[in-house]
Parts: sequence; structure tokens; C-alpha cells
Amino acid sequence: MFQRGLFDPQIRYWSILGYINSAGKGAYEELAKLANDGTIRLAERTQAVKCLATFSRQPFDRRLPSDPGHWKEADLRLSEVLAWADAGYPDGKGFAEPTRHPALDDPKSELEKVVSRLDKKLARKRRERQDLAEPTDWLALADPADIDRIGARWDLPSTYLDFLARFSPIKATIANRRFYNHFQLFGAGELIEAQDGYSYNPVEQQPLEDWPSHLVVVASHGGDPFVLDLSKSDGTDAPVDTAEHGAGVWDFSREADSFTAFLETLAK
Repeated sequence: MFQRGLFDPQIRYWSILGYINSAGKGAYEELAKLANDGTIRLAERTQAVKCLATFSRQPFDRRLPSDPGHWKEADLRLSEVLAWADAGYPDGKGFAEPTRHPALDDPKSELEKVVSRLDKKLARKRRERQDLAEPTDWLALADPADIDRIGARWDLPSTYLDFLARFSPIKATIANRRFYNHFQLFGAGELIEAQDGYSYNPVEQQPLEDWPSHLVVVASHGGDPFVLDLSKSDGTDAPVDTAEHGAGVWDFSREADSFTAFLETLAK
């Protein structure tokens, strides 16, 4: 039934998953051909590649959205799929989990204890659903190159810089009564780009004049920025303020007296 569905445009998308669930490796050849068929819809071709990646543990879906409906034509990586087919459809190694710092499991300092509690909260979400091709809700070691880029741009308080280096959030989101509209805590790999639309216009590639230069966006809630106020930094930590976006002017109010205290609210 699922195999026949591959030739029916009305049910092809759903038949792809049903077919590989039923036939396993026996579905690889037909789905690889389908992925390379430029006459069918892109969404069906990306679905085929995503299913092949998931079941074969080959990295065709690396660094791509978990939902293949968001992929573009260039994301298909057809040359890799064809090379894999020519090699006889071997199994891959899959994706390793992001590297966590040992302090998350054996915290000593105040910061480590707070972050450890936050990690346990995020771990519950990871257990519910996790696609390691696009990891979400992790606190992991940052890429040193990202830390270098950040250090070249800002003189950040040591607590926050330590947090980014050892416990950098990877697509970490929080949902509670306070944060109900997609709250995201930015990691080292996202921090510079997270300033776009607040302090920087990426289209015109220039700073926005109405943004206070001493504020660094470290999180957002439905577009409302949460910022580290570097003008109040003592070198170790700094307060976190927030403001509503779209109001015409930025009217910031205090959210937490320090970044560590801010993490406390997220870890609850």
C-alpha cells in the first residue's frame, strides 16, 4: 500500500514515511530515486532524504531543521545520497550528543549549581523529543572560535563569558507562566546574530541609532529583548533588563540584579 502511494501525488508525502517504516532498508533504493526526481514536489523529496538519513544514520540532514518541510532545494545533498547509493546503502554512525561540561553533573560554584538545575529542566524536554541532526535544549561547550568573535566585540562580565564558554545554550527554550511565548536563551554561536533587529540592521549592515550601545541581547521572549547592561557591570556580573518591542521607544526595566539571578528564574 505504501509503495503504491509513492506514485500518488495526493498521498506520496505520507507514504514515504509509511514505506520506510514497513520496508526498512528495502525502501532505500526507491526513496533515493524519488529524492533525485526533479518532477515531484520539493517537500516530498526533502521528506525522502530526511527519512533516509534517519533510518540509515547517514548525516544527510546535518544542521538542517528537523522538519524537512523547511528545507530548500540546496539542502537535499543529492550528491551524497547518490554516492551512498553507489556504495550499497551502508549504515552511518549517526550524530553524537553535544559535549556537556562535567560541572553540570558535579556542580561546585554558585553558577554551576544554578546552571545544573537549568540543565536538568532542559533534559526533561530532550527526553520527550530530540533530533540530534538539529540538537535543541542543550547546554554545551562552546566553539572557541565563537568565544573569540564575542570577545572581539564586547568586554563581557566574567560570569556571563564563563557561562557561554562552558554551558552555551543550543536552541534552548523555556516555557512557564512568566515565559509563555517562545522564550529563547542565546548561545555563543547565536549571540552576535541575535543582536540583529535590536542594535544592528542586517539589511543595511549598520548599527541602529536608537539602541543603547551598552546593552547586549542575551535572550528574547516573543521578540521582547532581555539584555545584559554592561554599563552596570562590575567585571564579574551585570544586571539583566527587558523591554517590550514595537513600542516606538525602548523603555527598559530591571528583570534581575545579575545574570546569575536571571538564570535562577529560568531554572525554577
